[in-house]
Amino acid sequence: MKWRQLFKYRSVWGMILGFFCTIWIWNIFLVFLPLFLTNVHHVSLKELGIYAGIPWLGGIFGNIFGGYLTKKLVDKEITTPIKAKRALIGISAISAAIVVCAVPFVSSLTATLTLLTLALCFISAMTGSAWALAGDIAPPSMVASVGAIQNFGGYFGGAFSPVIAGMIVDATGSYSLAFISGGLIAGCAALCYWFIVKNPIQE
Repeated sequence: MKWRQLFKYRSVWGMILGFFCTIWIWNIFLVFLPLFLTNVHHVSLKELGIYAGIPWLGGIFGNIFGGYLTKKLVDKEITTPIKAKRALIGISAISAAIVVCAVPFVSSLTATLTLLTLALCFISAMTGSAWALAGDIAPPSMVASVGAIQNFGGYFGGAFSPVIAGMIVDATGSYSLAFISGGLIAGCAALCYWFIVKNPIQE
């Protein structure tokens, strides 16, 4: 199979679009989390390393637990590997959307860190399952290529999201719309992975 032929497959386009939505919200956290904590919650530079690091512990848990859960579902023959990962991504995307959209509506630092930690838990579960999904969708000789194409789509979202979010913050003077719009885009990953990514590629 030629590399360019992969773009003929519906599932590949679903992975491109789905990862676009996933990395969009991932990069908002990567870029704006420290700024949000310092500007809105007045966390000092000395404390920032600790407070900004807490949500990423949720990311560690989400990635590991997501992989463990999908493997258990497959081992017990409850569903197929593709459906297990698509379901986990869909549920995690919707959950991440809800939690991220709720961030601007809490005022205490404790509540904010709790929501940010939950959000990164769900987002990280999405990224881990999306990468693993390439092994189920692609034929053995093209797994790396499909993973790379998915990543290509993802980092278009990753390139644009800090720019758009920054423009929103500059225009409104608030992080609220940046988080809400990012949450809604993250939720769109559920639609892409569940309704577009369905069938494996046949050589």
